[in-house]
Order: sequence, then structure tokens, then C-alpha cells
Amino acid sequence: MQHAAGKVSFQMASKNLSLTVGEIKQEETIHFFSNSEWSMPDLIDYITNQIGPCSLRLTSFSFTLPALVHIKNLIELRLINKVQFLIDKSVLHQQGKIQQLKLMPIEVKLLKCHAKIVLLENENYKLVVVSSANINRNPRWEAGSIMTSKLAYDFYSNKYDEIWNNTPTTI
Repeated sequence: MQHAAGKVSFQMASKNLSLTVGEIKQEETIHFFSNSEWSMPDLIDYITNQIGPCSLRLTSFSFTLPALVHIKNLIELRLINKVQFLIDKSVLHQQGKIQQLKLMPIEVKLLKCHAKIVLLENENYKLVVVSSANINRNPRWEAGSIMTSKLAYDFYSNKYDEIWNNTPTTI
């Protein structure tokens, strides 16, 4: 089901991301729901295949190893060329995840973080996803928004940079 109001659309979940999200366009906002039909790494994969190689900056409370492998595959495919993670400090209690993070070509900082934000940027797109979804496959309802407006991107990007620059904890 889709309702459009200007450059804003509201999408219900579908197992097919092209039906839920559709084509990524400039200056657009897509609000979505998902009931475990797809994960945040699936969404990142879908978007990067549309917009082309880009940098990835994200915040999350948690992540799973399969999700991390999915991100690593996107790096190896050169769809993602630079990665920064701001992850909740609770990951320190999960040594397997720490070891996997250390093996990846990404920058990681740890802090108290419950926000779930994805920033994707290349020379043609500046895109932000704000969602309830962590970097994992979750058997729960999740909701979020994909925004390609410069105003939304700059708002989240500036705050991300401020947090990144003031967070000393790295892995």
C-alpha cells in the first residue's frame, strides 16, 4: 500500500525491497515498516546497488556477525569504500564480535548508543536512514525513514561528526 504526499511516501512491508522502497530519488522521503522481511544490511545493499559506491557511517545499539559479513561483502564488491561505526559499548562483553570488527577495514568507536542511523554518501547522493532496526536480522516489526534531502542529511551528518569527533573509545 502506498500513499504519496508530494515527495513523501509511506510503504508497508514486502519481502521484495523494490516493492517496499522502490527507486531512490533525490529530495525524497520514504517511510517504511518491515516485519523481518529484510534486514538493515539488506537495505544498505539495496540502496548501494542503486546509488553506486559510497561511504557508510552508521550508529547502532547492536549487530550480528552475519550482518557484519554482509557489510564486508559490500566492501569487497567495492559498493562501500569507507566505513565508520558508532556502536554501543555493550559490544565489549562479546569478544567474538570485537575480534570480527578488528579484522574488518572499518573505523569503530564505542559509546553509549541506542540510535540507529545510516549515512550513505557519494558524489551524487547524500542519503540518511533513521530506523528502529539494529544491524542484524530481527524477527520483530521495525520502522524507519529513508531521506535523500540535503537538509535531513546535513542534520544527521553534522551530529554524527560531532559525536565521532568527541568519542575517544576505539577498537
